[in-house]
Amino acid sequence: MFAVRFLCMAILWTCFASHVQSAVVVIVHAENPTEHFTAGELSSIYLGKKSFWANSERISVKSHMEKSVNQDFLRLYVRKTPAQFKAYWRKMVFTGKGAMPRFLESSEMLEQISQNKNAIGFIDESLVEGIAGKGVKVVLVEG
Repeated sequence: MFAVRFLCMAILWTCFASHVQSAVVVIVHAENPTEHFTAGELSSIYLGKKSFWANSERISVKSHMEKSVNQDFLRLYVRKTPAQFKAYWRKMVFTGKGAMPRFLESSEMLEQISQNKNAIGFIDESLVEGIAGKGVKVVLVEG
């Protein structure tokens, strides 16, 4: 009987924990013409497979330092854990195939993206209300 209760509690906890996550939003410079991405495009950008915007400018990739925000973004769009993402980029850097994205706090992320028309990053959804007039915009992610 104890095993059945324990199993039920474990299943309920897993279901609950999977819904308790930070929602992330993707942001770009306010003048960037991009309005949306597919999840595949975001993955390609964050894995260095897509390095240029449609206007041929190099994409400046920013990642988040906060564990929960970074973890949720990587899980949702890149399909990697933070450890897998770092290992992937260490290999890319070691082989000379790319430069690891910069890891920033939310305030640094907003500041750097507002100053660089080619930057992309992500923040916790709870910060969206505070970005109006700060030179960044939220873009829709499809899929």
